Amino acid sequence: VENARGEITAYSAELRLENLMDAFRTYLLRRTASRPLALLVDDLGRGDPGSLEMLAFASRTLLRSKPGKVSFIFTYDTEHDPSFNETFDPLDGTEKIILNPLSASQAREVAEQILGASADDKLHQFLYQRSLGNPSVLEQWAGYLMDKKLIFNREGAWIMTAEGGETEIPDDLYSLVFSRLDKLPQGVSQALKLGSVY
Repeated sequence: VENARGEITAYSAELRLENLMDAFRTYLLRRTASRPLALLVDDLGRGDPGSLEMLAFASRTLLRSKPGKVSFIFTYDTEHDPSFNETFDPLDGTEKIILNPLSASQAREVAEQILGASADDKLHQFLYQRSLGNPSVLEQWAGYLMDKKLIFNREGAWIMTAEGGETEIPDDLYSLVFSRLDKLPQGVSQALKLGSVY
């Protein structure tokens, strides 16, 4: 990884960006060779400009060259509508669906489906406050709490540990995601390290 990083940093920023965009598109094309691909990008409004540009490039080129073989699903807060429309030119077959955040009772129902059992009020309150009614974020938080054993199942109901392990709980979703990267296979982890040069 270090050797590759050294070679890549010698390229101009423009060439690195062009190579990265082409590599990303090629990767997605290979994934569509045997079956259709659906790519979900959650909370696009928090994406950095380079990542948004790369996704826009991939969606424009792949939707034209591989119609029906690849689908892009982007979620974002409606406050980011103008920047989304500016970055992602409207394409044929583009459909916009507006989803409102889950209510507290809906989030409770989704949490219990994810956990496979009921849960105490403390856990539901934590999940709702951290997810802000976003079901995919709620799922990430529930998985993290289970992985770190910060919740346990007592007599068929999930309960947060008494101490809560507050020092172990990341401040936000992005810290949570990065804390889970160590679970990835070594090849994927190395690719992420190499890509971080950009």
